[in-house]
Amino acid sequence: MSSTPRGTAGLHDTNPVRFGRPGSGPATARPAAPRPRLSIASSEPPIKAQHLPAPYPDRSGMLGARLSIGDATAYLMSTPDRVTDWVMYWVFDNGPAGAPSAIELTEHLTSRVGHLDVLNRHVADVPGHLGNPYWVAGTTSLSARLQIDETPTTWSAALAAMATAFDRPLDLQETTWRLTGYTHVSGAPGATGPSTLLFAQVSHAVLVGAQIEGMSQALFGADPAPLHIAGLGKPLARPRPVRATLLGAARLPYEIVRWQARHARHAVAQTRRRRPPLVTDRTPTLFNIAPDPDRPVERPQIRVVRPDLTGARGRGVTVTALGLTAVSIAVQRYLRALDQNCPDDLAGLVLVAVGDPRGVLGVNRVNAAQADLYPGVVDPAARARAIHAALQYTRRSQQDVAAERIETGAATPFAVYPKLLRRVENLPTPSRWATAVTSVRRVGEHADWSVTRRPYVFGGHAINVGTDIGLVHSFVGGKDDLTVSAIAAPSVVTQIDTYADLLGEAFTEVVTALRTARVARRP
Repeated sequence: MSSTPRGTAGLHDTNPVRFGRPGSGPATARPAAPRPRLSIASSEPPIKAQHLPAPYPDRSGMLGARLSIGDATAYLMSTPDRVTDWVMYWVFDNGPAGAPSAIELTEHLTSRVGHLDVLNRHVADVPGHLGNPYWVAGTTSLSARLQIDETPTTWSAALAAMATAFDRPLDLQETTWRLTGYTHVSGAPGATGPSTLLFAQVSHAVLVGAQIEGMSQALFGADPAPLHIAGLGKPLARPRPVRATLLGAARLPYEIVRWQARHARHAVAQTRRRRPPLVTDRTPTLFNIAPDPDRPVERPQIRVVRPDLTGARGRGVTVTALGLTAVSIAVQRYLRALDQNCPDDLAGLVLVAVGDPRGVLGVNRVNAAQADLYPGVVDPAARARAIHAALQYTRRSQQDVAAERIETGAATPFAVYPKLLRRVENLPTPSRWATAVTSVRRVGEHADWSVTRRPYVFGGHAINVGTDIGLVHSFVGGKDDLTVSAIAAPSVVTQIDTYADLLGEAFTEVVTALRTARVARRP
């Protein structure tokens, strides 16, 4: 592992989001000109990322290989106690063919791994941390990153195995991803019989949810295409420690002046703007975790819910807002079942995509938005519309503010960044959200993905719980289907199966209410 001191909170954000146990922070982005455009995840028309041309001029050499501050944050803050890697997973129906052999599965993946050459890289540190860490081309073979288990297992056991990814972070000085397969899994939702489960543990420094589509197409598509990762520079052929040190030392005075100038400009803009804060402290709930360095590290629990959205899409509410509504109802009912009060100011964290037309923000292009969950609105359709409207307002109102904040934080010289991260890690964490949601829209309405002639059933992704939030959700969906992964700390959500049942029921109610409300408005 790297000897780099590993801090955990995002200095670029005045309202840090901390993912990974304990004390991680949000991924950030480097400054863009013109200022980036924000969009609520899954609310805009999808684009097939793997077919996009490069969104920025080819940036080769040392500067192009350097990690942005946002991507470097994901590298610095992932430790055994604070794993910030994430997992994407795929389920395939074995059907009459039965479980594939390990040899079959390995042959299929070997034939596709060339489309993932962009991931074959590792991180090198700059001596003395005078400059940003940089990417170097890797030589790790598929066999070194692939593990296949042919032992029959259950869906619940497979989910528990998937959660072990949050026990051991990837060493980015060796590899950026690894892949695990279970060829005989019983009880997966939607499968007619035993299934094959594949899951990839990937680093947030190199991949975000927007690449799920491209990685899936590369590995399983009938017409595979090389994975494209917007904002990821070309790696160097080999480490260049002397060159990296000289470049870092030469740029450091300029980077310090730029950082101070942007801080001053941001402070002046905030004073002149006189707007109410976009993120406010909220009443704590049992889902909030008080920082405690002595708390034992917990392996999170994962549950999967697959609601049917037929009839609910296109009703004036995005999938993100629909899902947040179901989450708010499930959270409210879970609290009540435990005789806990559900505060009126209940809020959730939503990761918002940041547009980057010049491609200078690196891989991580997200900002944290606070979404009111309106527990006092009883009607599910009305609550969904209220949450949708609030999200849209937040997107519009925070566009310039978030852009300035991202610019300011992303300009931080890496030479001082690890020290600042450690300082922020020790700051008290206010309660701003009871849960978190990330949403990814799948492009294909009917994905043609398969593995060894076993058809794709569904897939999703899972992120780790936060240092201050013990319950998070991820959404991956197409036209009418949605895969919801609920990830919870056992000490926070002590009855995860009860919560998953409540979440499934809430989705059914919200979809039914939206469908009925639309019909009722017709003449």
